[in-house]
Amino acid sequence: MLVVLLVILAGGGYAVGGFVYANSKVNSATDAYNKVVDHENALTDLFNKLDAQFKSNNNDPASASSDSIKQDKTLNLQLASQSKSAQPTVESDDTALANAASSLNENSWLTALGKSSIDKSTTRINHARAALAIAKTILADSILYGTFYASVDDAALDLDALDTAANAGDLNAIDSAIQTLKSDVTKAIQQDNAPGVASQMDPFLKDLQKLATDFSALVAAVRAGDTNKVNTIVKQLDADTTKLDGYDFDAMGTSEQAYYKALIDKYNTEIDAANKT
Repeated sequence: MLVVLLVILAGGGYAVGGFVYANSKVNSATDAYNKVVDHENALTDLFNKLDAQFKSNNNDPASASSDSIKQDKTLNLQLASQSKSAQPTVESDDTALANAASSLNENSWLTALGKSSIDKSTTRINHARAALAIAKTILADSILYGTFYASVDDAALDLDALDTAANAGDLNAIDSAIQTLKSDVTKAIQQDNAPGVASQMDPFLKDLQKLATDFSALVAAVRAGDTNKVNTIVKQLDADTTKLDGYDFDAMGTSEQAYYKALIDKYNTEIDAANKT
């Protein structure tokens, strides 16, 4: 690059050389930007998939079929996996744009005649990098969000297995289902601080945890032949069920959608600004 500058100066072609030099900088920056644009569609598809999960994730587990829960779990795991897979590309794109922006600012004394083009390209890159910064947040949050709801799906499948065992009167199967439910609910509770997860999910899961504990106590009372205790625990289970039925899953979905929509809207705003520059 030093040799090029010396040749330009030696030839007395400051104006022409400066214009050519500035133009080459802008072209390089444009190439870097266009490569980022090529990756936008994949991110948009991923964000659309996230948007589609809100309603699915916030169905009442007690009313969902086993097949629909399994399908939902698959989609949540895919969301987490694809978000993780997209992270290196976003990081690479951001680095490429940062390098392009830095290059645009080099030798400003020589690019004065092309300042308008340089400034336009710099503004475009700044908007694109702002979009990528938001994308990084969305991807990191989506990994935790999808992982959490996959755990919730596991608990919902356990609840379905418990219902099947209870209807069959199989105490051993009930015991097994309860232990698995307790384990999966505990895991979900540990993950329910994932970004965007509705605040009501934590008390819901803890109430589900209580139901599992009370059900375990019911089985023990049945095995002991303690009728009075059985009747008492049945009333507790009825109260547990009533409380669980009182949660507003539609409201939870709306809350979660609002959280991610705000981020996605900011991302789209920056992308639009970059494309219009």
